[in-house]
Amino acid sequence: MISFFNRSPILLIIIALVLHMLSASALADEASCDGEHMLLLEEHNENITCAILIDDELIFPRNIKARDNQIWLIDKGSNLFVNEKHNGALYRYEKSNDGYQRTQILSDLDDPNDIDIRQHADGEDWVYFTTRDKVQRFKASSPDTELETIIDDLSTHGWHKLVAIHLTQNALYLTVPSTTDHCEIEGLQGLVELPCREEENGTALMREYSFDGDELSPDYKVVAQGLRDALAVQISPDNTQLIVADNGWDQVDLRDTGYEYDSTPYDEINIIDLSEEEHFGWPYCFDDGLVVPPYRDFLDSCDEYQTPDILLQAHSAPLNMMYFDNELLINLHGNNQAGGKTAAFEIDEEGLPLGMSGVKINWHYNSSSNSPVIGRPFGLSETLNNELLVTDDWNHQLLKIVFETD
Repeated sequence: MISFFNRSPILLIIIALVLHMLSASALADEASCDGEHMLLLEEHNENITCAILIDDELIFPRNIKARDNQIWLIDKGSNLFVNEKHNGALYRYEKSNDGYQRTQILSDLDDPNDIDIRQHADGEDWVYFTTRDKVQRFKASSPDTELETIIDDLSTHGWHKLVAIHLTQNALYLTVPSTTDHCEIEGLQGLVELPCREEENGTALMREYSFDGDELSPDYKVVAQGLRDALAVQISPDNTQLIVADNGWDQVDLRDTGYEYDSTPYDEINIIDLSEEEHFGWPYCFDDGLVVPPYRDFLDSCDEYQTPDILLQAHSAPLNMMYFDNELLINLHGNNQAGGKTAAFEIDEEGLPLGMSGVKINWHYNSSSNSPVIGRPFGLSETLNNELLVTDDWNHQLLKIVFETD
């Protein structure tokens, strides 16, 4: 007896398509460029030809990484201030003629934040990503294989819980954030001590792990201390220096609320010389080498600490950076009007930033930074066609930005 299914190949095809749809989400047609958010971005950014919506069903999208016709994306699964919830996910988007297809690769992740890709010796790409206390990886071509945990000793159980990584062929750079705001003595607001105990606990710093082939050494060296919450990292083109943007704290002096919240302390861009360990001042110094008021009982000056290379507006929240079109782009996420910008920085012949040269994407309703935001950018990556991919956690979106060409 011949079954009904054997006599109905069309039905079999329909069933296969339905099963595929259950495991992957078909997203907006890449050719579409409409919707209120998209039109606003184009209206207030004359350099943008089209802002294409790829996905608007994300929860709290963090970093992204594009490779060939794929996009890998981390979604925290809850907003920035809800932590230790295992709601995070890792997605893969695959480009086709109809747009992008989203597939969930991992779920139930604990505060995931960052993602990067490194090609191994066999030519295969491996995806590396962070959770609250781990760095893990898997082969991009077979993500259903067993996850490999390569770092699992992170101390992120305090004020900051999001970890950033940056990969080269020779090294993995990892930022371990501070567990306090001012390194204040626990339970005694406003009281501090010298040295800050976080220097002994191994937080508020940058680690460098070396690759031996494709294996990551369990040992690391500290290349920088005194970084409160450095989430934006980029290696210089010659691999000798790291460009790191650090987020300043919310109130300079816990004992004196008279300091103007909106203007101090500045956020920072620091250049780390990888040939020597340097200390960039947190929690003792702020702005351009000023002693933080509570530490004036211990320090007369900040001469022994590195001063920032570039000062950014207070609370602009630099959360991601990358080279793009001979500039360094930094997403200023911002929890006030200082954010809402994808800022462009002029670079010198070594690829190091000289200062902000303009705003690549303005995420406000007009050119004024005091206007309401359209979105708050986080993730950055680049497509094969020199288009910019950006995640916006304000609107739960992944966007592709097409710029005008000369």
